[in-house]
Amino acid sequence: PFGRHRITWTATDGCGNYTTCSYIFWVKDCKKPTPVCINGLSAPNMPVQKVVTIWATDWESGSSYDNCCAHSDLVHRVIKTKESDHQTPPTTTSVTFDCTEIGSQAVEVWVGDCGYDANDDGSISDDERNWDFCNTFILVTDNDGVCGANPMATLSGTIKTETGVGVSGVDLTVLGTNQSAQTGVDGKYSFNVPTTGNYTVVPSKNINFLNGVNTLDVVYITNHILGKKALDSGYKKIAADINKDKKITTGDLVQLRQLILHITNEFPSNTSWRFVDGAYNFTTNNQMGENFPEVALEDNLSVNQINDFVGVKIGDVTNSVNPNAANGGSNESRSSSVLTFSTQEQDLVAGTEYKVNITSKEFRNILGYQFTMSYDADMLDFVNVDGKALDITGENFGLTNLASGKITTSWNGKSVTSLNDGEVLFTLTFKALKSGKLSKGLHFNSSLTEAMAFNKEDEAMNVNLEFTNGNTVVNEFELLQNQPNPFKDFTVISFVLPQATSATLKIYDVAGKVLKVVNGEYAKGMNNVKVDRSEIPATGVLYYQLDTDTDSAVKKMIIVE
Repeated sequence: PFGRHRITWTATDGCGNYTTCSYIFWVKDCKKPTPVCINGLSAPNMPVQKVVTIWATDWESGSSYDNCCAHSDLVHRVIKTKESDHQTPPTTTSVTFDCTEIGSQAVEVWVGDCGYDANDDGSISDDERNWDFCNTFILVTDNDGVCGANPMATLSGTIKTETGVGVSGVDLTVLGTNQSAQTGVDGKYSFNVPTTGNYTVVPSKNINFLNGVNTLDVVYITNHILGKKALDSGYKKIAADINKDKKITTGDLVQLRQLILHITNEFPSNTSWRFVDGAYNFTTNNQMGENFPEVALEDNLSVNQINDFVGVKIGDVTNSVNPNAANGGSNESRSSSVLTFSTQEQDLVAGTEYKVNITSKEFRNILGYQFTMSYDADMLDFVNVDGKALDITGENFGLTNLASGKITTSWNGKSVTSLNDGEVLFTLTFKALKSGKLSKGLHFNSSLTEAMAFNKEDEAMNVNLEFTNGNTVVNEFELLQNQPNPFKDFTVISFVLPQATSATLKIYDVAGKVLKVVNGEYAKGMNNVKVDRSEIPATGVLYYQLDTDTDSAVKKMIIVE
């Protein structure tokens, strides 16, 4: 139970003598609750008293939770963001707005758990609770003009991708006011501002650079540069202008490939998203060279105005972006096909160097591929990688994560490519630090660069690595450590199957409570399951278990705040 406890130790010798010592200790809940706020409220129209009061619980979505405290026992507080120190919970359960605060006003909604009675006095103070907060806002209006100021008007709109999907998480500010807001999953935004003013609506979003970006985008941009197939819209051309020099060149390909390979984690001279005024019409075939408007201007505002924007995810020219992804990801659909790579199983002896030839198997009509090669850094020391076929060079590999035992690779040809079975694509050289089998120390997975290949129909294929002994495949059932671990945003659980089969992946806490179940049909060889932090209502040490009809394995993973 939570609270104050005493523990006593007793030590006894063989003659019956004994001694004791006692200590007082406390059992506490140290995990913060998880607040989930409604993303914005609209206040009742300003009453004649010229003040409006909103309660903290008005922003409660009903989904806030805590590991040890029932939802009905959570405590709510609220404070205006501009008055918060962002460190300690406020004491106020409501906020009041007056005529000086017409428009969108940012607030912090704090949620406290049940706490513990540290003083053993039958009451729980704010200091005895765990707290966390979420940011949201309220739109204060005065449509009846009781404040005696200028009449109000609305600046609103929707931000969507070229394909018409709303873009969430776009930060918007209105220059000329202190107002800011963020779009929800529908991409909508709204501001209430006094008329006769001059305003500029500025959208921005600069996170998740890899969202929607993969080697197929490199293929499309390459074809555009070579004149084989031009990008068919101005928005795609803006997305292809990675370095923002108003041209599409091989320099853009270099920066895009470096991002895919995790050599960089952002674009040096560009943001993750750009936003084009939805009313703008391109006038030339060199759309990225035009001075297209990226803000909305409203001078001497007199009536409600709608300003829509088209969101352009930089690097994504295949429209695979997931505009509502919290931690990256894409809408890339997979075919049931698998591109299989092979290498010979080897018995390693510590201190000896080994060449690992990665060969092709049914490499037919392939546009490109990408994946992560993870190796056990306690077992293998990376020495070198050499390209053999396909004009593979050092630019096709990322070596910035060798300390964690990871090599990334991305390749695409200038046309659809086929190879003979057994042809060596590239050779890895390792020095064995410990004796053992190569198959226990090397895997292809999605722990950094997502494992996928693309065929001539632009379909995304899975990627597999087989270990062979002569002509015999020697892959065994194996559940691998999730990567990264510990993780904060997302992790990838990889496993090897000796044959294609159905499997069940379960994630559960230390008490055995099942938190997530994934059922699926999986291919022979390497498989990957991506897990977002938002899908797991827990933190700390967890376990994941993989079950098939013939095998089962369990491993531990850690979620950090």
